[in-house]
Amino acid sequence: MTEAIRLFTSNRLELLAERLASVVRTPLADPLEQEMIVVQSRGMERWLAMQLSGRLGVWANCRYPFPNALAWEMFRLVLPALPEENPYAPEAMSWRLMAVIPACLEQDGFAPLKGYLAEDRRGIKLFQLAGAVADLFDQYTLFRPEMIKGWEQGRSCDDCCWQAELWRRISPEGKGVHRGALLEDFRKAMRRKAPLPAQLPARISVFGIPSLPPYHLEILAALSRRIEVNLFLLNPSSRHWFQIVSPLEKVRKICKNPDQPGLFDLLEVGNPLLASQGGQGRDFFEMLYEEFPLDDSNGGLFRKPEASGMLAAIQRDILDLADATSGQRPLQVIADSDCSLQLHSCHSPLREVEVLHDRLLDLFEAMPGLTPRDVIVMTPQIDEYAPFIAAVFGGVKDPERRIPFSVADRTMAVAGSLARTFVDLLASAESRFEASRIMDLLENRFVARRFGLDDDGLAACRRWITGCGIRWGIDAADRAEEGLPAFGANSWSDGLDRLLLGYAMSGDNAALFKGLLPYPDIEGGEARSLGGVVVFCEALFELRRLRNKERTTAEWASYLSGLLERLFLPDDEAQAEYLYLVSSFDELRRRGEATGFSGVVSLAVIRSWLTGRLARAGAAEGFLTGRVTFCAMLPMRSIPFRVVALLGMNDGVFPRQHRPSGFDLMAAAPKRCDRSIRNEDRYLFLESLLSARDALYISYVGQSGRDNSLLPPSVVVSELLDYAERAFTLPGVPENRRRSAVRERIAVRHRLQPFHRDYFNSGLDRLFSYSVENCAAAGSRQTGGGTSVVHSGLPLLPPDSAGHCLTIEQLAAFLRNPADCFLKRAGIRIEPVAPPMEDREPFAIAGLDAYRITTELVADLLAGSDPASKAEIFGACGMLPPAAVGRVGYAALKGKAERFASLLAPYASVPALEPLEIDLTISGCRLTGRLTGITADNLLRYRCARLKAKDLLNCWLHHLLLNLVAPEGYPCRSRLIALDCRQEFVPCHDAGPILSALVGLYLKGLGEPIPFFPETSYEFAVNPDRVDKLLPIWNGYESGKTRHPGECESSSAFELFFGPQQPEELFSSAAFRETAQAVYLPLLACIRKEGE
Repeated sequence: MTEAIRLFTSNRLELLAERLASVVRTPLADPLEQEMIVVQSRGMERWLAMQLSGRLGVWANCRYPFPNALAWEMFRLVLPALPEENPYAPEAMSWRLMAVIPACLEQDGFAPLKGYLAEDRRGIKLFQLAGAVADLFDQYTLFRPEMIKGWEQGRSCDDCCWQAELWRRISPEGKGVHRGALLEDFRKAMRRKAPLPAQLPARISVFGIPSLPPYHLEILAALSRRIEVNLFLLNPSSRHWFQIVSPLEKVRKICKNPDQPGLFDLLEVGNPLLASQGGQGRDFFEMLYEEFPLDDSNGGLFRKPEASGMLAAIQRDILDLADATSGQRPLQVIADSDCSLQLHSCHSPLREVEVLHDRLLDLFEAMPGLTPRDVIVMTPQIDEYAPFIAAVFGGVKDPERRIPFSVADRTMAVAGSLARTFVDLLASAESRFEASRIMDLLENRFVARRFGLDDDGLAACRRWITGCGIRWGIDAADRAEEGLPAFGANSWSDGLDRLLLGYAMSGDNAALFKGLLPYPDIEGGEARSLGGVVVFCEALFELRRLRNKERTTAEWASYLSGLLERLFLPDDEAQAEYLYLVSSFDELRRRGEATGFSGVVSLAVIRSWLTGRLARAGAAEGFLTGRVTFCAMLPMRSIPFRVVALLGMNDGVFPRQHRPSGFDLMAAAPKRCDRSIRNEDRYLFLESLLSARDALYISYVGQSGRDNSLLPPSVVVSELLDYAERAFTLPGVPENRRRSAVRERIAVRHRLQPFHRDYFNSGLDRLFSYSVENCAAAGSRQTGGGTSVVHSGLPLLPPDSAGHCLTIEQLAAFLRNPADCFLKRAGIRIEPVAPPMEDREPFAIAGLDAYRITTELVADLLAGSDPASKAEIFGACGMLPPAAVGRVGYAALKGKAERFASLLAPYASVPALEPLEIDLTISGCRLTGRLTGITADNLLRYRCARLKAKDLLNCWLHHLLLNLVAPEGYPCRSRLIALDCRQEFVPCHDAGPILSALVGLYLKGLGEPIPFFPETSYEFAVNPDRVDKLLPIWNGYESGKTRHPGECESSSAFELFFGPQQPEELFSSAAFRETAQAVYLPLLACIRKEGE
């Protein structure tokens, strides 16, 4: 056996998989021994297993460790005294550093750390600093083992003295166990001719890893002395390309060496794309060939792409190290059917996903045999794009347009609903306990499941919180701890006490009990929901009290495990998340014991630790499931697919920017093959280009959604586009327009909306869509808006043949909103959009609360009651702001009510008559009810507010009934008094026909939505020639910085049936005009301003 690493290279991963299959086809000496193949992603493991099973027929008994896991496993086999886990893993070192750093702050050289940690009340800065230093130390052991060795021998420099001291502090008990020292011991052991450990594998194959640090190659080289080691690497070019430089590097070197005129000819660029984006691979291969024993006698396994499109041509140029832009060969002509290279500029991530869906449908039609499993979609921001992917791809109902998909690589911190909510729950301890925040936690399905809260129970909880005036803060003492006034109003404690008191005793908002007002709106069946809310809030209050406490990691682990069990009940889908959290708390306890960290930490530190852990935990499923795979754009994703799509290739987002910390000694003195995130991403883009077999699809946010200004793509995309512009041409295009024509052929600039008419214009073949819904929307916009159901001319529901029994209030409700009445008849209920919960205590009395207060005060004053005690009631139920603001506001409303009551006094002092019972048959409909508020002079209605059209309609209906049934001695006049006017209805002799017409309108409204809107229709009836005055009433208007909503927005039924219409079309319709006049003209004929 040769004492060298066997090297296999190819430009195609399939060829490497085929050669690996031929290698592993040779059986190992022990038939039960596992094959060991080192990969660097689970996606590669899955793909490779499928490839080997397909080529070998059966494939099993194989392990796929990652490089770091392989290294530690080999160390433990050869150096058996090592512990099971690496004590110098970053997380283990971070806890030891947490204990060591505070003790070192007074030493020389630690001044920067001491200044940084000066304001660190809860230890967050210390925890983050320890984590950053631990990560650096981990990198040092991998890339600078000689520096670590020097530190252990007492050497250090001024720039790193504090780092060297910290390393020496954490290393005595584990000296010689870190990676740098272990590598040296491992190499010595492998050079000895002693028998190998029985568990050492007979063969190790490393597959598809784009680059390895010298550290891992040293391990492989040492292993190759005694066992078979195979290295299967993707190589972009079949030529010797390890000395090429990018055009930019060439310019830099020439500028640095102006005294070497021949340097220009010596520096070779080769292929510009490979030179610019292949830096990581170039350095790796150069280091590999120069510093390690290799057996590359197998030769390269290279195959030229045979397709004729742009993508294949670019891949051939890279393979042959050719430059198609040099002018040394004719330019390739782009065929009309060539869709192998596409670039799409969109306005937002959502539009990117919408465009991708249409383009994939097009590719499935254009490419024979293309299936969803042949497509991979990668993005640098998978967590940001995942909701849009689910909405677009998961929202298609038409089976002809539905594309099966799966999403991989989402982190648990974002994708895990249970885990994310648990972290949010811990964060609530540092919050103001806002009502909306706590309600969001309670509405999480796992929390609600624990407390038995269904949709009705959660709706009740939201109603209770709003009704009790809960805004923020636990209680007065909690607010005082924050340095705020110690008042209990609008706090959780105050609201929960009201709820419990309301459940225990009857409450009608009329009497206080020990300063509390029982909340009246709790039904007996809601006791369980109320109990759940109370238990949940008490757990949060306990958590709040612990925010300033410090505990050991073991104590926190026990507490968090109990908190998770008390507040969350997972379903089958979330079991993995739940168990991961449980194991994390066990790991926290074990970590503290293993590292010897016995210090105490705050809840904020524990939350930061858990957040970081969840951010590193990704879902294992979703990759290569037979569907279109959406995944993160990570290294080692060079798996071949027929179609490779890249989303979110925005400038500044990709390649990722990495700013090293100021104390990173590697960044201060970089070496070849040091890790560079930017170079990794550039090489990843090159791998993605080479992995696409039929098409490479790229999209980015290239236009601002705000002002449509152009935004640049990623620099790697610009380099690819620039190469294509100079390497290709189009038939019949003059040279002076060639580059722009090629760019326009590759790049498509999309519209802001998916329903733009250009997507459905047969003359624009570059823009298209398969969406039937968007096509209908585009047609609707082109014809000037949606068609209202009112214009269909047919009733939507058949007339009800059964006799109707109608109350006065039902007829009045119909006149206020006929469309809503129709919905109720149809059995349709539109759930109202819940307004956002208020999170601040009121600083002024809300408009509706002010109206309720004044109305109640006026009623008390007219009845001769003393309203003096009402202020306490109103304050206790949350209608008044706390302290002086509430007292001043109440005094103003009380004065307003007194003035209005004095205005009403002359009318109310007239002797009252007995109410009239109504029981009439009108237009075949029985109308029942009772008329109250009748005096010897008139029927009196009042409103302590500005007059509205619905008040007129309500009074008008009562006035008609009074005139129809009033016996002798009863008046036939009515008065309506408001703050801004006093109206009088004179006797009406046609009350019967008018009422019959209103009942007929009601019966018609049961079959179709009637275009009648109290305010807008009233304005039309008053000013039929001024349609322009209707628009602000219907659509709303702005006054200064305040927007006044229109009548269309006041009702979901109005919006549903009449919102899609253009207002001008609606107001010009005969149905609107005739209905408004039929209802209001008789009213206007009978109404007078008082005194006229």
